[in-house]
Amino acid sequence: MSTPDLKARIAAQFGGSERHTIEVPEWAGDDGKPAVFTFTKATIGQIAEARRLADNDPVKFDVRLICLKLCDAEGQRVFAMTDWLWISENMDPMICGRLSRAIGGELAEESAEALEKN
Repeated sequence: MSTPDLKARIAAQFGGSERHTIEVPEWAGDDGKPAVFTFTKATIGQIAEARRLADNDPVKFDVRLICLKLCDAEGQRVFAMTDWLWISENMDPMICGRLSRAIGGELAEESAEALEKN
C-alpha cells in the first residue's frame, strides 16, 4: 500500500471537512426556533491547542474548543478566542458540555463530564 493511498483513506475516514449541525433549543429566538450552529470535527492539532490554551484544565478545555470550532449557519466562527472568559461566566455548563462533546467527540467527553459536575 502506498503512503499517499493510505493518507487518502485516513483523511476520508476522518471526514474533518464535513460540516455538522447542532441545535440549542435553550437559545431559541423570538420565533421559537432553536439556535442552529455548525462545526467541523476537531482535529488532533485543534484539540491539543485547546488543551494548551486551557492549561490542561478540563472545564476550560470545553470553552476553548467552543471558541475554536463553533460556527454559525454560514460557517463563520461565533466566538473569538478572547471570548473564553465571558463564555465561562455566562454559558450554562450543560450546554457547554453538550457543544464540546459534539465538536470534540470522545476526546472531549472527559472534560464535558467534569464541567457538568461543577
